[in-house]
Amino acid sequence: RDFLILCHPLWQGISNLMAGGHSKEDFELTGDVMNQGELEVYFLETHNCIGLEALYYARLQLACYFKAIHEALAMAEKLKRYSKLIDVSFTGNQIKFFSALAYIRYNREKSTQKYSNRIIRCIKELERIVDNGTVFCEPFLLLLKAEMSSLKVNKRGLKKKYDDAVASAQRLNMVNIQALANECAGGVFLWRDAYLSDHYLTEALEYYFQWGAMGKVEQMEKDHTSLLSRPKVVTSVSSSKGTTSSGRSGGKVKKSCTQIE
Repeated sequence: RDFLILCHPLWQGISNLMAGGHSKEDFELTGDVMNQGELEVYFLETHNCIGLEALYYARLQLACYFKAIHEALAMAEKLKRYSKLIDVSFTGNQIKFFSALAYIRYNREKSTQKYSNRIIRCIKELERIVDNGTVFCEPFLLLLKAEMSSLKVNKRGLKKKYDDAVASAQRLNMVNIQALANECAGGVFLWRDAYLSDHYLTEALEYYFQWGAMGKVEQMEKDHTSLLSRPKVVTSVSSSKGTTSSGRSGGKVKKSCTQIE
């Protein structure tokens, strides 16, 4: 029974990303599958550290994708209590990546260096892991380095760093990180180079389509309405809002990705 319960945060998180989880907020794990508050109490009462790690990691990841900065920071702080468990966890490297991403976004929002040491520590740990042959961590490392560089006054070479992160994710077929890296780059260049920002955000939208993250696509459509004018993606899906099948054109955006024209 507990093994099945451990899957609930992942299940609810995937449902939210696909726009079918019926959560009040996209980054919350209270919806069709589970109630995040009740599950947290259950894991605390049963002293299930693995369950708590799974719950907090799922919430951290969702908060990072849906740009809920303070929620992501709160989950990163909770996960710090389980650092010894995380070091041997299957998802440990991803937790380090998303935690560092949360710290970077907080520092950017508040114009502070409060979490700089933690970010640097995460980057060094991922460098060691990549040097030891864990190739799938390379996109995490490159994206964190690009994001860290975006906080500096001198932004020379910043575009190449984001492009390197995108290319690394593409080589490893990590579509979600391709989307995330493009979105991060688009946000950074939003007030510096409108054309470049539009390019990255359009790429991000299309990769989120390809990944099937329709909840994320809907958020991007609301935040960046100019992207709706580009008829590039053809999609078809059955979502929480009904079944649709069409292409992105004339201001209408599709519900999930089946192909890119």
